[in-house]
Parts: sequence; structure tokens; C-alpha cells
Amino acid sequence: MVIQDPERTLPPELVRRLREQSGLNQADFAEALWVGGGKNVISSWETGRSPCSGPTAQLILLLFGGETGDILSQTFRDQVERVWSRGHQPVVGWRQVLAYPAEKYEIAPSDFGALFPDAALPPEESMYSFPYQQIEGRNVVQRGSGLWFGTLPIEDGTDPWYAWLFTRLAQFVWREHRWENDPSQLPMGNVHIGSLLTVAQQTTHFLRRAYPKIGIPPEAKISLCLELSDMAGRGVGFFDISGRFPPTMMDFEGGNSPMNRWGEDFLGTKHQCQLEEIVREPSSVAIAWVGSLIEKIEPQFTRPDILRSMMTRQKEYDSGRPRQHHELAFLD
Repeated sequence: MVIQDPERTLPPELVRRLREQSGLNQADFAEALWVGGGKNVISSWETGRSPCSGPTAQLILLLFGGETGDILSQTFRDQVERVWSRGHQPVVGWRQVLAYPAEKYEIAPSDFGALFPDAALPPEESMYSFPYQQIEGRNVVQRGSGLWFGTLPIEDGTDPWYAWLFTRLAQFVWREHRWENDPSQLPMGNVHIGSLLTVAQQTTHFLRRAYPKIGIPPEAKISLCLELSDMAGRGVGFFDISGRFPPTMMDFEGGNSPMNRWGEDFLGTKHQCQLEEIVREPSSVAIAWVGSLIEKIEPQFTRPDILRSMMTRQKEYDSGRPRQHHELAFLD
């Protein structure tokens, strides 16, 4: 349901009912809507002391169909953007993964304070660990108010090429610049499916390690988002010199272009599964997750066996690099 009249006012009882159905208290509801004044403003809407109208009323109704985790993730996304643009000239072409429980979970302060570095994939399993903890002896991870985070470069006032955040609501985001955007690189500005599989696998293996540590139950539904910016006019493919895959799919070196190109700036997907699935089969979840994104632009290449073969090839490539550069050693 969408409000057609921007001046329409929501009845106080409707505001209260929608908030309660979302499972949020007044303070969390205000934060999710980015409303100044906090719970006092929500209380005034619910008692009728002040009207709830205009764009905020529209937003409440638009978000009503979503789950609690989706509503809370809006504030989280704002945090990510602030970190990414702290130097005022942010990297435009990025890929990011977001993971969060569909329902609200709040981590106990003691568990949250002790979460890192133990929850991260260690350096022997993923280059620099995942998410990054230390680079060349320098500490990357930092503790903020209600969150852990890390950036590269580390210095304030610089725009990151890599950034990650983990909040007390068990929300995780990893954002990185897309190296493929450089037209001089082999994908010729298009997105490399191997890079999507790598970051998706790193995330599912990290969640398998981190979420049980903070008490997320196995039956909890987890939302997994994979998102790409600056995608207008770009396609996807997989560079491979083994000859295992059709040239029309990935022979960037031969000059072939992707069969399809995306027509909008943003390309994203949300995949959901239970935590027990991530714990049991993290790579299979990663394949299904990436497949749900690729399906939107190259549906003929989303069969699990094709993506698993790509994942195997990516692992073979990774294994041929110097040990200190392995990103997928957790698959050994």
C-alpha cells in the first residue's frame, strides 16, 4: 500500500499497530525511520499529539511489508555510506555483501566486546583474515559505539577501498572497490563472477564461525544481500584459460563481450536461508546466493554445477598464488 496523497495523515492507532507488528520498540522504530527526536516523536504520533504525515508516513507503509531485519538494515546502510564517503570523493564502482537476521537479535555486551579477532577467518585461512584485522602489522579493526569496523586505508579523512562493519544487532557488511571497473583489466570493465563467488564464500564461512559465537539459533532466518553499484552498461563473465567454459561466456582475452548488459546503475539480490544451512553447507549457500544475482543478467549461466565449476577454477587460481595472498584457503 502506497500513499497517493503526500499530505495524508496516518491514524495514531495504525502507527502503533504497524510498529508493534514489526517487533520494534519506539526508539528502534525512530532509528529505523531516521527520525530526529527518537521515541518521543513516535509516542506523539501514536497518541495523536502530533500528526504522522508526508514522506515519513509513506515510508512507514512501504516498509510494513518487510521483516524487522529489513527495517533495521536501513539505518545500517546509512552507517556504511558515511564510512565509505568520509573523504568526500568515494569510490563509485563497488560490490558489497550484507548479512543480517530477519528478526531482531541484540548481542550481549560482553559477547560483543570479545567478538574480534576470534570471530574472523584467521590469516592462514584467508588473506589478511576476513574481515580484515591486521595489514602489514598495522591494526585495521576498531571498536565504535555499538559496532566493530575496519577500513583500508585506515586513516580518517581518506576514502576507503575496503570497509566492513559488524553491529550489536548482528548486521554485517563488507564493501570493496571493483577492480574489474578498470578497462585495462582483463574483464574490460565487466564484473568477474569469480570475484562474486569469492566474497560470497568468505562471508558464508565467516558467518558460520561468527553467528553461533553470539547465540544466533540454528533455525534463525538470515538475509544475505549481494549488491553492485555503477553497473549501467556492464555485464558479467568468468575469465578462464583452462578451456573448460564456453568462450561466449568468459573469453574476455579473445575480445568477446558479455551477452547481456545491465541497464541500471544498481544491481542487487537478497537471498534467505536458515543459519543451520550456512553452518552445514556454506559453499552451497554462496553458490545459490551468487546465482540469484547472476540470474537477473545472465540466467543461462546460473546452474549450480556451472557456478561450482567456476568456484573450483577460482580456487585453483588462488592456490597458485603466493601463500600470503590466498583468499580461499578455508576451502583446503
